[in-house]
Amino acid sequence: MKNASVIADDFSRGAMSEGEVSQIAKSIARWVWARITPEQTQVNRQRWAKNLEQGRKKKMNERLEILEVMNYERT
Repeated sequence: MKNASVIADDFSRGAMSEGEVSQIAKSIARWVWARITPEQTQVNRQRWAKNLEQGRKKKMNERLEILEVMNYERT
């Protein structure tokens, strides 16, 4: 528990300064520009589209099942 209180103290010191936020943003930007390529982005878009479509189909099937149950209960 000693470490938990030390870590908690670090997070309770308030908001980050503008310079600290700026430096973190620059660091993230450098990392992204160094590692994310247009080809990788295209592959990710295809993967996301596939997952999105699967999610839509799943939601639609769930809704249809609910409607079928509701319709069955009415009769």
